[in-house]
Amino acid sequence: MTGTAPRLFTREEAERTLPLVRRIVADLMAEHPAWRRAISHYEILAAGAVADEGETPEVRAARADAERLATQIDGYLKEIEQIGCMFQGFEEGLVDFR
Repeated sequence: MTGTAPRLFTREEAERTLPLVRRIVADLMAEHPAWRRAISHYEILAAGAVADEGETPEVRAARADAERLATQIDGYLKEIEQIGCMFQGFEEGLVDFR
């Protein structure tokens, strides 16, 4: 996050913005579990790798997948921030309109 101050929304502005925010949060909430699975998969593969041999193609692919998902998640978070909202966490997918 860039630390942009959240904007103050009127009720009408928040209601107009809500459909877009809902779509972004839905994408974010769908990608987050996939990212967690990708990280776990990468960690399992990397733990079994031999240090002297470097990353195998399978480990590199798993790392690239986790990085791709992390980049997508970061993009969603930046979109929410650019709108002027604050994402409050992955457990419930809450967003603050200030």
